Amino acid sequence: MRSASVSLLRHELTPTAQQLSFPHLSPPSAPHPTAYYAGLLASLARDCHARHPFDASPPRAHPSRACGVLHARILRLALPLEGRLGDLLVDLYARSGHSDYAWRALGSLGPRASGAAASSVLSCHARSGSPHDVLDAFRRLRCCSTGTGRPDQFGLAVVLSACSRLGVLDYGRQVHCDVLKSGFGSSAFCEAALVDAYAKCGEVADARRVFDRIACPDTICWTSMIAGYHRVGQHHQALALFVVH
Repeated sequence: MRSASVSLLRHELTPTAQQLSFPHLSPPSAPHPTAYYAGLLASLARDCHARHPFDASPPRAHPSRACGVLHARILRLALPLEGRLGDLLVDLYARSGHSDYAWRALGSLGPRASGAAASSVLSCHARSGSPHDVLDAFRRLRCCSTGTGRPDQFGLAVVLSACSRLGVLDYGRQVHCDVLKSGFGSSAFCEAALVDAYAKCGEVADARRVFDRIACPDTICWTSMIAGYHRVGQHHQALALFVVH
């Protein structure tokens, strides 16, 4: 399986390391190879967002192509993909917009996949602008036969955001159960996403219950709650909450 993955990457990602302008792919003797390649992947992931659209400097290699070369090198060296190295590999594929490669990398981790890696795949679909794709990806993660990791608090917040955009209340309630079962009930990200999802679906009573349990609601929570009251015509409650805020 590992040799097949390497052959596939060699076939699909033709540029060499030199063509992609890597500093040097052979790790120095001092740092551990796993830490070395994790550092390269993290650096490329930062570059996905660091480059300004109007930056006139020479562009670096496309992140997904660079990630493919590093992925092949990691497999050839038989480096363990569990932990940070695997998370970074999936995250870089996801940040570069290649969900197919991100899914392949996630699948190769199997039961070793973390919640962070699963959340990276969900974020990739969210950035594509399709909430339907996010929910389909979440269903795929829940039913995955390879036992890949369940999303962490950030991934669950992404799914809840998709639910609010589509107005799918029943599915949002299921995700709420997943939030509680996973121990993220007090996560600020999940709390804000739950208030927004319930409010946009017109369930202001449920939104208010979640809102009242938040120790220090942020501006997003206040805005979602007030807008939710306004959406269903409960203007007095919206005004009262605005005055309190």
